[in-house]
Amino acid sequence: MRWHPIPPDVQGVTLRNPLDSRVKRAKADHDAAVIAFGEFFQDPGRDATFGFSPELGVHDIHMMRGNGANFADDNRINVDGALFICFAGGETVASFVRFDTQSTTIDDRGNPK
Repeated sequence: MRWHPIPPDVQGVTLRNPLDSRVKRAKADHDAAVIAFGEFFQDPGRDATFGFSPELGVHDIHMMRGNGANFADDNRINVDGALFICFAGGETVASFVRFDTQSTTIDDRGNPK
């Protein structure tokens, strides 16, 4: 398994960069499967921020524990999100994301120790 941290504050480097080529490849591979683990959402109407529709989807496709301060209410256990892309040839790519502000040392409720 290879880990690739996404460097902060670098012009043009976002989470999208490491995934773009793999998502494009999956779209071209009719036997590929994309599996997103996260939390279901349903927004009424068109999304105001991103402007997409339909208004059903999955969000929180990242670690959901170890948050402090402003996001402490989001802490929970056994519900971390992830993204898997399974290609026809047997290759599977997985993305497990956490923010630098999230602690990996937590209590039994998902709060930072």
